[in-house]
Amino acid sequence: MPASRELPWDKSLQLLLVGIVVFNAIPHYFDIPMWASALAAVLLFWKFMYLHRGLWRPPKQVIWGIALLASGCVVLEYRTLIGQDAAASLLVILASCKLLETNRYRDAMFVVFTSYFLLMTHLLFSQSLLSTVFMAIDVLLITTLMFHIHKRDRRTSARSFRPIMRTMLLALPVWIFLFIAFPRFSAGFWNMKTDPKNNIGFSESLDPGGVSEIAGSEETAFRVDFNDGVRPNPEFMYWRGAILTVGDGLKWKIDRAQNTDRIIQEKPTEKPIQYEVLLEPTFRRWLFVLDYPGDIQISPKLSRLFIRRKQGFIFESGRELMSRISYQGTAHLRAERQTLSLDEKQALLELPELDPRVSNIVAKIDNDAKLRPRGTRAEKISSAALKYFAEQKFRYTLKPGPLAGRDGATQLAEFLFTTKRGFCEHYAAAFATLMRASGIPSRVVLGYQGGKENEFGDYLLVRQMDAHAWSEVWDDEASRWFRVDPTSVIAPLRLRIGGDYNLLEEEQIAQNMSEEEVRRRLNGGFGRFGIRLALAWDAVQMKWNAFLNDYDFEFQQSLLARIGLHGVARWMLFIGVAIVMTAFV
Repeated sequence: MPASRELPWDKSLQLLLVGIVVFNAIPHYFDIPMWASALAAVLLFWKFMYLHRGLWRPPKQVIWGIALLASGCVVLEYRTLIGQDAAASLLVILASCKLLETNRYRDAMFVVFTSYFLLMTHLLFSQSLLSTVFMAIDVLLITTLMFHIHKRDRRTSARSFRPIMRTMLLALPVWIFLFIAFPRFSAGFWNMKTDPKNNIGFSESLDPGGVSEIAGSEETAFRVDFNDGVRPNPEFMYWRGAILTVGDGLKWKIDRAQNTDRIIQEKPTEKPIQYEVLLEPTFRRWLFVLDYPGDIQISPKLSRLFIRRKQGFIFESGRELMSRISYQGTAHLRAERQTLSLDEKQALLELPELDPRVSNIVAKIDNDAKLRPRGTRAEKISSAALKYFAEQKFRYTLKPGPLAGRDGATQLAEFLFTTKRGFCEHYAAAFATLMRASGIPSRVVLGYQGGKENEFGDYLLVRQMDAHAWSEVWDDEASRWFRVDPTSVIAPLRLRIGGDYNLLEEEQIAQNMSEEEVRRRLNGGFGRFGIRLALAWDAVQMKWNAFLNDYDFEFQQSLLARIGLHGVARWMLFIGVAIVMTAFV
């Protein structure tokens, strides 16, 4: 074949092959390990310098050795070669290795088809609107390159690309028809387990610095649509995810032996807030719900997740959430009344051996609480503890620095008496510990607080930077849990502004600026245009995600019913698709 003979001397064509591999590898650089990205970049640059400057090209034995060594490293990294993470890393490296020895028609076609596989692997990581646009452009580029390889005359002109454009236009109806005919699999057919260490999110324990690590990320956690338009003020918008009841000073963790809540039924006095959540994949089991939660409604098609309500008014899936899901929920102004057994109360009072100086703080809080004329004992103790934090000049910071102590009790003493600098997790854990030391059952809640209003889509955008931790205190006289957030006295603007507050510099936080000034610094100038542009794009993404999330076989059946095709079985639909596609081709 003439093309195969010309290929070794056709430098421009080989540069195009390098370009198409680079184009397909770029999206994977954020998903594969850094060493794999670096190795692929070195190999691709080596090929480029070989073509551009005549750099020495290694023999096949060396290339094969690099490929085998890299495969071994992938196995060490993931403990397997099966799965989207391992496959993506291996494909990027092997495609880059193959380019170094590409000098024949067969090699060029291998690179082209590998590029298609790289594209499909990327779609396993993301089905966003941007990824869909990228897919369309990428398919056009790869197919054009494949067409270019088979041309005898490789001179480029508008006329030379007419056949490929005509072919792509003919294929466009096929794409659209297949998209409509084969909806999204509601059972998560294409979802493979991804390594959680590559994903941003909470763990099942609270250590100083754990929440602050994700509070600088603008990655979307979930989006919320308030169905009736009624929503609480931002400072009262708490999204609970996990309850930590085993406390060790500043270190807390989940107790897996929790029971169910024993609710005291009472007639509701206010209309509940209704909302719908579109939750991004978390690779955890928690569903985030608005405080104080009532119940949630899950589509029957998500029954495979075995979602259940657990103690602490939280909702948990029976398996990790590796795909986008939606659910509806209700929220009330206060927690439901319930009963706690003596054993449960005792467990919620357990403490490690604390520094003797902590007893002095507890005594001061108790004395202050006795001087308060109104409220239950739990309310008086909580108010006195908040007053202590406000008077002792504690500071809110995303960079509190490491604490020297190894155990939570030692870290608590260092935080209370030495550093006095911390993020929400420090204050929530310290407050809950002081409550227990005062004889008040308490726990720590992990979740999100606030969110960003998207005026283009009329919904709430909750990002990882809205991650938050707060405390809950048991009121024995009222038979209820009530929320106490120490951040409200340390950095009240964090609650009113939301996660954007974390974008401020340390010096700006220390200046105690007014809310108006903070908002002007965060949203003023040219940056406001960028923020509005990002929100507009997110509104489009929200519609696309909602469409993909809803477009399953049930939605398809309702769509067919609208055009008069009632009760069409799947096998009938598949046969019809095959007949129509054959006739079209």
